[in-house]
Amino acid sequence: MHQLRPTDPSPEAIAPYGQLVLPMPNGVDFGPGDAELQLDQGKPRFWLMALEHREPRVERLGRHSRCSQCLASADAKPWWIVLAPPQPELTQPEPELVRLFRIPAGVILKLHPSSWHAGPYFPEAQALFFNLELADTNSSDFTELELPQPLPFSFNPE
Repeated sequence: MHQLRPTDPSPEAIAPYGQLVLPMPNGVDFGPGDAELQLDQGKPRFWLMALEHREPRVERLGRHSRCSQCLASADAKPWWIVLAPPQPELTQPEPELVRLFRIPAGVILKLHPSSWHAGPYFPEAQALFFNLELADTNSSDFTELELPQPLPFSFNPE
C-alpha cells in the first residue's frame, strides 16, 4: 500500500492546487500575497468549522467547482491536507499528483476551484477551522471521488 509523505508547503509547491496566504503587516495594500478569491457565483459564507479527529488515511477526495475555498486553523496549530490539482472531468487524479501538505499555524490555504482535497487532518481529538466558501458549497457544489485504494499517512513521518 502506498503511503503519502509530506511535501514542503512552499507557495510554488501549493500553486497547482491553491495558494498559501502568509501573514503580512497591517496597512499593506492589496497585492499578490492576498488570496485570489472566486466567490461570485453565490453568497459567501465565512464560518467556524468544528471537526472531530479522523485517522490519517484518505479514502476519497472532494472538490468544489464553483468557488475557491479558504481554510485556516482557528486553534493556531499545524494541520494536514491531501490535495490533487483541478481537472475538467470527473477522473481519478494521477497518483503522482496527489500530495500531502502540513500547513503551519498562522497560514491560510486558499484552494483553487475544482482542486481535489481531503482534510483538514490533525492529531488532536477536535479542532476548529476558519472556512470561507459559498453558502451552498456543501449542498450544491460538492463532488466526491472514491480512491481505488486508501492512502495512509503519518502525522509524524520519519
